[in-house]
Amino acid sequence: MMADMQIPELLLGKPRDVMRRAKRFWRDFAAGEAPELSTIDSRDGSHYIMLQPNQIFANESNFQLFAILDAGVDAVPRKMDILLRLFDVMLATPWGALGLLHDSVGFLNVHAGDARATALVTALASHWPTYMTLDNRFTPYLEGMNGRSLWEVSTMLRYFVFYHGTPESSIVMPTSLPNGDLREYMRGHPKQYQDVLSSLKN
Repeated sequence: MMADMQIPELLLGKPRDVMRRAKRFWRDFAAGEAPELSTIDSRDGSHYIMLQPNQIFANESNFQLFAILDAGVDAVPRKMDILLRLFDVMLATPWGALGLLHDSVGFLNVHAGDARATALVTALASHWPTYMTLDNRFTPYLEGMNGRSLWEVSTMLRYFVFYHGTPESSIVMPTSLPNGDLREYMRGHPKQYQDVLSSLKN
């Protein structure tokens, strides 16, 4: 059974309000506190899921998954240990792994092929059944108010997935996934994704 994606309530709202709450979360997290996050079922179809800022939606209330990572910008580079701790915490949740795809200033320094990129790709593949329940709920960057699939919307997702491992020169990055399933695509290229596939339960 596919699980629904619960998203912290603090990430729902207009961008200005969400960022204010995200900065408060960041201050608490950096101080060593573990704020309890009340969550909302992301299947609520009245809100889009945003992976990066979009001025078209500046006055709309949507899920702003990028906000917590953006709120840590002022901590760079003095608190890299806190950023890395946040990275590990966010990997564990479906919404958090998506939020890591928007690294606006590169302060996590995640590049295809390194250990953090591998951890991110593995987490995204693990959470994919949950993402499949949210097809056409994601907003494309600087385009109109129409939902798209996660694979269509996120350039960074495609980048990390496609350049994981050692891509065969004959492979072309797909514009869509077989049956919308990232893990099915990976199983079609077992050599490239052997490490990720071995970590998946099914």
